[in-house]
Amino acid sequence: MLRGIGASEFTRRTGGVAFEPFWRRAKSIIGELSAGARLLLTPRFTVALIVNARDEALRIGRLLQSVAPWVDAMWVLDTGSTDATAALAAASGARVAHAVWGDDFAAARNTALTLSKADWHLVLDADEW
Repeated sequence: MLRGIGASEFTRRTGGVAFEPFWRRAKSIIGELSAGARLLLTPRFTVALIVNARDEALRIGRLLQSVAPWVDAMWVLDTGSTDATAALAAASGARVAHAVWGDDFAAARNTALTLSKADWHLVLDADEW
């Protein structure tokens, strides 16, 4: 049903009595489908790549190209690059944000994590591909 709750629980939580017949019909239709078709109808989660980078122009493109097919979004937090890291990341399809380096890797990672609304985050360094 809806993220692991049944129709009766959905109705209890939302007060949506009108939804009950819909859920019964949907359940019967899904039960008649093949396993492959049911898989396509299964809600999926989203995955975003999170990268903290500074002066990684030589590596950032390869990382983003190798990960792009496997994630829904790519975020690069640039912490003060003086090279083309941010431009190359954007050209590779990543969303780029900027932050001042506070000499704290954990704080930078946490800042980067707040940028994405994905269900799961893959945190990599620019030299990991």
